[in-house]
Amino acid sequence: MNDMQITLETIYFELQKMKKEIEEIKWMLIPEEEPDEYEKEVIEAFLQDEKEGRTKYIDLDDLKKELSE
Repeated sequence: MNDMQITLETIYFELQKMKKEIEEIKWMLIPEEEPDEYEKEVIEAFLQDEKEGRTKYIDLDDLKKELSE
């Protein structure tokens, strides 16, 4: 019984930690202000490109190397 209580306490503690981390992340994701029309257009264009498979991703190390040349 005692082992089970410790396990439940540990689970509860871990869940509380996760809840706190989620709250911190959530506030990072909420924009401080509404995007203006240009920002909305850029976001919509990106999402459309992403949906149609036109988005190109590059490796950050390759970009650093290219910019340093």
